[in-house]
Amino acid sequence: GQGPMGVDGLFNDVYFSLDPTLGIGSWSLATSAAFATGGRYNFKTAAHRGQLWVIGGDQQNTFLEIYSSGDGVLWSPIQTTGLDANTPTFGLVSLGGLLWNLMGG
Repeated sequence: GQGPMGVDGLFNDVYFSLDPTLGIGSWSLATSAAFATGGRYNFKTAAHRGQLWVIGGDQQNTFLEIYSSGDGVLWSPIQTTGLDANTPTFGLVSLGGLLWNLMGG
């Protein structure tokens, strides 16, 4: 990442590309401060109804959070009822006008 590394060693960056071939060096930093709770790994992402969505992830603890963004720069936390820290998220997809969180354990 280009932004500052958090105390946990994780970045909080979001990148975008205007290159449809996604060639090497075609990525630009949109923000280095995406999530209020900091960087994470093992999160899932999907595009749904004109928004980007990020669910879950880990730092030192599992996040029970959902964020959305219309531009990839400004991210808003969404109410997070119904997420279970003991059930990992395997996938996040948009299908039939719904956002599906595929879980297992």
